[in-house]
Amino acid sequence: MHCNGKCHLMKELAKASDAENPKSSDKKGSIQPTEVLFFEEIKSLSEFAKNLGLEVLLEVHNEEELQKAIMPSLNMIGVNNRNLKTFEVSLTYSKELANIIPNEFVKISESGISNIEDVKELQQFGYQGFLIGENFMKTDNAGKAAMEFISKL
Repeated sequence: MHCNGKCHLMKELAKASDAENPKSSDKKGSIQPTEVLFFEEIKSLSEFAKNLGLEVLLEVHNEEELQKAIMPSLNMIGVNNRNLKTFEVSLTYSKELANIIPNEFVKISESGISNIEDVKELQQFGYQGFLIGENFMKTDNAGKAAMEFISKL
């Protein structure tokens, strides 16, 4: 997992959340459906992060994940345009989920953005942030490529 040095913070958030909410981490407790754990873990961690003064971005891949995850402790919802089963990348994922994401959340489109036209098109769907990495990493100078890209916006 690549997380630019933030893995430690994520692990600490998880540990602190478990310490404050032992029921969620109690392996000897009752078996809970994945849907409940998913929601409860997101709720617990996002509330904990908010209490630390952090803004919270949650990444989703489809409508089912989005519907389970919408809660007031999130600031941003990121839509990953990469299908993690097939690794196919399509901006269609962001376009399809755009109208379902409530307006109180900042919309972030992640992956598969390779040109200015993609950004401008996604902005028409209400996206305000864009995760662009691979496009720049393919160049000899990622920083310079990113600056040139941004200057064209």
